[in-house]
Amino acid sequence: MKETGSGEGNLRIICFTGKGYLLGKMLAEKMSAGLYVKCRDDAEMTSAIHVDRPLSDWTHEVFVAGDPVLFIGAAGIAVRAIAPSVRDKLTDVPILVMDMEGRFVIPILSGHYGGANRLAEKIADMTGATPVITTGTDIVGAFAADIFAKENNLEIRNPHVLPVISGKAVRGEELLFRSKLPIPCNWQGKEPCGVRILQPEDDEKEDICLTVGLDTPSAEDTLYLTPRILHIGIGCKKDISFEALYAFMMELLSEKGLDREAVAGLSSIDRKKDEKAILRLANDLGVPFRTFTPEELLEVEGTFPQSAFVEEKVGVGNVSARAAAADAGEGYLLLENTRKKDGMTLAVAIPREFPIRG
Repeated sequence: MKETGSGEGNLRIICFTGKGYLLGKMLAEKMSAGLYVKCRDDAEMTSAIHVDRPLSDWTHEVFVAGDPVLFIGAAGIAVRAIAPSVRDKLTDVPILVMDMEGRFVIPILSGHYGGANRLAEKIADMTGATPVITTGTDIVGAFAADIFAKENNLEIRNPHVLPVISGKAVRGEELLFRSKLPIPCNWQGKEPCGVRILQPEDDEKEDICLTVGLDTPSAEDTLYLTPRILHIGIGCKKDISFEALYAFMMELLSEKGLDREAVAGLSSIDRKKDEKAILRLANDLGVPFRTFTPEELLEVEGTFPQSAFVEEKVGVGNVSARAAAADAGEGYLLLENTRKKDGMTLAVAIPREFPIRG
């Protein structure tokens, strides 16, 4: 079988010897993974995809695709292959190495944020191998800020502070957490071990700050995290330009002191489902675009500005605020109830509270 590109499944397994191939084949079958080989005697290995190009080129494709990789072979092979593609812990793909005898499985890249540590433990359970975990917070069972951010869909504003926070956690120092959100945080269960939640009246300096504000992180030892809680409703004339819509949104967010990284989604009426400017804006922000029928918008409870012209055209007197509220869900709060400019209307809604997994 010749290489076809993306392989099969999410995990990719690549091996370099006949014995490694047998181990990889067993794992690929159990995990529905793509199996690849790059060795001299790979003609017999009919269950695998043959890699006929430089390994570093193949690995670069893997990084672009975002797929985790298990190298079955020497760690040095993996290190040399991934070296040109490694960037940072928040974007690198999970990379693991396993010896061809199946004795050890070692996460060597993106162990925490990417999930390589958990993947190593899963592979170890299947094979009886020993997972070799070297991440400090895992070894001592300390709070891991990067995993906390990932599990709660939080944007890390200043990732260079992560080692500072991890260092404190590993040393057993208490981490102080403060929320500056306009809504209360609802902790799902107890707060994490080693973390203390600061109250509004507490004047201690926080180690971790939850915010949707534009305030630029200034403290070199405070980690700033931004949740996606802003739901932006949009009404606009047909074929509005992306540039105009984007500028209007940024103008509104800036005036409100809100970060674009906090946008959770865009919404509008169903007849706008193919509006190019909105679709491009959603893609630019990396968020979903959801549409509602006029009947669904009319069911949203609340007080909204009404336009007889809009009602005549689409069957409901307000699109943007009703759509934002519908997207935010029951108990929504409106931060902006319909702002108009040059054939566009915007509204911003947020949920009643923000749930946090500890």
